[in-house]
Amino acid sequence: MFIQYRLVNVGTNTLRPNAISGTGVQSNFPVFGIGTTLVGQSTPSYFRDMNVDQIANGGTPVVVGTVAGHEHRRTSATLNTNQRSRLRGEIPPPPIPSNTPLGSVLDTGLTANATFAAGEVKWFEFVLNADATDAVLQFLDIDTEGSTIANVSCGLYRADGGLVTADLDDGSGNNAQISFGVGRRAAVGNGLQYDGRNGQLVAGTYYLAVASGNATFADAFFVTTTATDAGDVQLNFATNTNGTPLTASVLPLINGVDYGTLDPNASSSAPGLGQTAAGGVVLWSTFTLASGIDASHFMDIDFFPTSTPSADGVCYIFNTDGDIVYYSDDEGPANLPQMSLGADGTRVYGTNTVPFDGNTPIGETGLAAGTYYMAVSLFDTQDLGALASGHRWHVRGISGSSLTMGADIYTGFVSLCGSADFDGDGDTGTDLDIEAFFACLGGDCCATCGSADFDGDGDTGTDLDIEAFFRVLGGGEC
Repeated sequence: MFIQYRLVNVGTNTLRPNAISGTGVQSNFPVFGIGTTLVGQSTPSYFRDMNVDQIANGGTPVVVGTVAGHEHRRTSATLNTNQRSRLRGEIPPPPIPSNTPLGSVLDTGLTANATFAAGEVKWFEFVLNADATDAVLQFLDIDTEGSTIANVSCGLYRADGGLVTADLDDGSGNNAQISFGVGRRAAVGNGLQYDGRNGQLVAGTYYLAVASGNATFADAFFVTTTATDAGDVQLNFATNTNGTPLTASVLPLINGVDYGTLDPNASSSAPGLGQTAAGGVVLWSTFTLASGIDASHFMDIDFFPTSTPSADGVCYIFNTDGDIVYYSDDEGPANLPQMSLGADGTRVYGTNTVPFDGNTPIGETGLAAGTYYMAVSLFDTQDLGALASGHRWHVRGISGSSLTMGADIYTGFVSLCGSADFDGDGDTGTDLDIEAFFACLGGDCCATCGSADFDGDGDTGTDLDIEAFFRVLGGGEC
């Protein structure tokens, strides 16, 4: 929000003039801005709810970007700050626009049709019987699929005129689509999936503004459009807020990077692509592990090279069941996420000085071979992580920022095998080493010998130990 003052003559909308020396004309002092160009009228001083707590915080107004944590900003360092005012009184809500009542949205769905003239806006009233929120695993989807008009947009309002959300083209083609609550349902055509990205909606009566073309929506039931589109619009409502259980979730559409197949046995790397995560966008990527991540194999995910350094991001890894496997918030430089799974170490990449040690996030146990999905967004996000399972690839970004996020992925292995100088006499790969190895397998290990668990997998004296011994003896990898 922003506040802008206009100092006017009493009973008029005319700006008061600046003082003219010797004339007795009143002064507007202190003026807003520089010189006399803006006498009587300020440039905007604005608040931004940076931590999304619905409170405009932060001490003395400061210039944009100079003090972290202040939510009150000015647009110029030279603005005077000694103009005081008080805003008082109640502002009554505007009257509800004339509308078509649609009644309650049932779990069997609701459809409405209307014909629009060029540039026309129509209003529809509907009732949501129960909450469409993550906690109760319920949703509400609204779209204009099936319309013949070339372009449609929608805005959803509360009864007090407050704009809940609006959409122009998230559906297929130029159709509108709004999605609340828990996701994820299949997309129509080239539209977005129904993933609950527009937030969570409590039960109540709502008003949907539908307009031809790409309209402008604002509080107080304000809608304008200059579109020339005309034709028939079909409104579709879908929900389960009346008690119907959720159907199975669908796989997320990949709008990030397909990293392909990564082979931890071949020390592979996959460069990422920095993409803008704007206005709560969640970037979905995928990768496949040819073999598992464990005590001798690692996977490191580095956000530092391809992300905006000041970005405060989060990262999830989901399995093919849609469940959250790992989550990272601030393990990387500044507020960036960072993941290091599997083998211990102090690996570093490029100019990122935070080591990849196999322990971020804390408590990791590795990853089996298979396909995974990575969700990346700016802080903060909402998910179903509080549930033991059934996470449905559900992530909602609620940041208002627009910054770049991206990740490079590295996989590889750490040799846990013993030495080809098995008897420890300083001569490597000799007959004596072979004799000492097999004696150790038989339970007679010399004081300087290596372990009969040659491959370090926790199982002693197996065929795998013998195979690993001869691989290393021949100069190969563990």
